[in-house]
Amino acid sequence: MEFSYFGSLMVKSSVFLDGIRKPRYVRGLYNCNKKTRGVIILAGGVSHRLFLNESPYPKGCLRIYGKALYQILLEKFSGRVAIMTSKMTYHHTKEWLQKHNYHHIDVFQQTCDRRLLKRQISPGGNGSLFSSFRHSSLWNSKKWKNVDVFHVIPVDNPSAVLVHNDDVDVSILAVEKRHEREELGTILEKEGRRLCIREYSEMPFEGSEEWLLGYTGIFSCSKEFFDRSARICLPWHFLQRNGVRYKEQFLFDAFPTARSYRIFVEKRERIFTPIKYWADVSRVYRMMG
Repeated sequence: MEFSYFGSLMVKSSVFLDGIRKPRYVRGLYNCNKKTRGVIILAGGVSHRLFLNESPYPKGCLRIYGKALYQILLEKFSGRVAIMTSKMTYHHTKEWLQKHNYHHIDVFQQTCDRRLLKRQISPGGNGSLFSSFRHSSLWNSKKWKNVDVFHVIPVDNPSAVLVHNDDVDVSILAVEKRHEREELGTILEKEGRRLCIREYSEMPFEGSEEWLLGYTGIFSCSKEFFDRSARICLPWHFLQRNGVRYKEQFLFDAFPTARSYRIFVEKRERIFTPIKYWADVSRVYRMMG
């Protein structure tokens, strides 16, 4: 199976200027060799910021211009597609798929610490993606066992596209951050040029020069990287949002183990319209209209 890609992006490299690492951009095309590919949509969140009276409710069921987010993404990405849900969103998602005749779409649940289910409103973050899929029945199924490249996209971005370069372990799609306090993970290069993502709530804002590139949540990786990451014990992040304390695991904590990577940067209006709050819904309506 071969996906259609959307034009060209800007490929990021970096140079040191005045002792500070600055981004430099060069033109680059997607490397689209004929490898077997699969798409995983991350849809485990319970959407409390959008469905206050109906939570837990899958964000993928939110309708934009008469179409649910699930439908918008599934019309873009046909073929091998799986949706990662949580215990909270699994049944709603299955019902929606059956009702709209998406019987060919696979669904699996992210693992969750039982203690978290009783004590927090979040299913524990997306950090269990690799291990949850690796230990599901899909990994060795006829449909998925020969997949060479995994594409991962968040369910709340109706503008999402696929990105990949076959020559590296991990390919990431990024945008330039509007300002250092924007609620968007920051892409960093640490010692040994290791790829790192810093959760936005953990960034040291004052005097920081490292907030230039934002992580969209869209990435792809080789099967080898996916398999290795499934065996990593990822750290817990202790967070507080809207006055609520909780802890999550993030899949991007596996990125520093990538042996090679490439970062693609695109204008956000083309590929990044995440829906986190109701104000975002209005903004997406204006952009799509």
